[in-house]
Amino acid sequence: MRTVEGHFLATTRVLTTTRDLVARSPVRFGYRITSLRNWYAGPGFREIEREFGLSESETSVLFCLGHLPGLRAKDVSALTGHPKNSVSRAVHRLLRKKFLQQRADRADRREKTLVPTATGKALFRKMVPIFLARQKSMLSALSVPERRSFDRLLDKLVGGLPEWTRLY
Repeated sequence: MRTVEGHFLATTRVLTTTRDLVARSPVRFGYRITSLRNWYAGPGFREIEREFGLSESETSVLFCLGHLPGLRAKDVSALTGHPKNSVSRAVHRLLRKKFLQQRADRADRREKTLVPTATGKALFRKMVPIFLARQKSMLSALSVPERRSFDRLLDKLVGGLPEWTRLY
């Protein structure tokens, strides 16, 4: 069993190692962004998988559609940066589990839009607090003005996505 001190020491070692790695790496920003993403999202995804049986891809798809119902699978791929084939498999599993339903797109009847079912909406409402708690914990290291600055910087990076990304 892990003690609080043991966990603290393990975390301290990880932080020290991360700082050492970043100090020696030309990929300073990318490494830290990836590390933050993993520490933020990983435990939330694992909790959702344990509690509700959804994979990370399924959670990402349902999270997008919970906020923006009516997207197509390719829209979800563009929003999340997940490969189209991963999103497609997650969509099919969510349809099978009755968390999503497909509708013909009004503009192009060949296209299928996706919306959460009542069960999918209920599950989405249970998922959000898990990530809110993770976000609160992650941002606790920042003051309110620093959070505002961080938010503006993230908006700027996300706004520049088409400039430097390529969907896979």
